Amino acid sequence: KLDDPLRAASRRNRLEKVALAAMKQCRRSYWPEIATPLTLRLFLGESDKQDMNLAFIPGEKSRPLESIPFDKGSGRATLLVGPESGYSDAEIDSILSAGFVPISLGPRILRAETAGPVVVALVMHLLGELK
Repeated sequence: KLDDPLRAASRRNRLEKVALAAMKQCRRSYWPEIATPLTLRLFLGESDKQDMNLAFIPGEKSRPLESIPFDKGSGRATLLVGPESGYSDAEIDSILSAGFVPISLGPRILRAETAGPVVVALVMHLLGELK
């Protein structure tokens, strides 16, 4: 919930500890940034157009992840995963206007808790990070 700053800060601190432990376990030198939760509008306004911006949105506007040309030496990737209820048409229009490429996972609809880790693993695989 975005309306309780104490709860948001507590959750962020917990997620930072989880990210640090995962980084150490995986023997990585990159500690992922855990940002304060934002509304979709603010998030899209802060997204960097130079990043590889992928939005996982089911529907006919989306294309398969394998169709995206991945530069294995590229910089950052921003992966946007929606709520279980899906995005509204207005939200999808905003996401696409912000330069995000709509990606489909095929006929699968994942739960919010699992969608994030799944798409991160898929992109890491395509970037050659899991070999």
